[in-house]
Amino acid sequence: MTGRVHVLSKAPDHPRHQRCLTMLGPGDTLVLTATALKRLAHREPLDGVQAGRILALTEAPENLTLPPGCTAITHAAFVEQVLTAHQPVFW
Repeated sequence: MTGRVHVLSKAPDHPRHQRCLTMLGPGDTLVLTATALKRLAHREPLDGVQAGRILALTEAPENLTLPPGCTAITHAAFVEQVLTAHQPVFW
């Protein structure tokens, strides 16, 4: 992995949510957690998001409707992702 892992827990209307999205590059991974998952309910949830990978942290992927380009990730896989990432960024 060449980019950074950005872990976003802020709601879509929070200023740090928008700040995180502007900081993403094509080599980065975006992990949506907690209230940031509300973004998936928007009409075009990933429109303009520049991350190379977009993950939704959930233990119940069957309860989420994921848009194209977004993959569900469990807590165990998330921990592995963060442990192997160089300087993850938590928003």
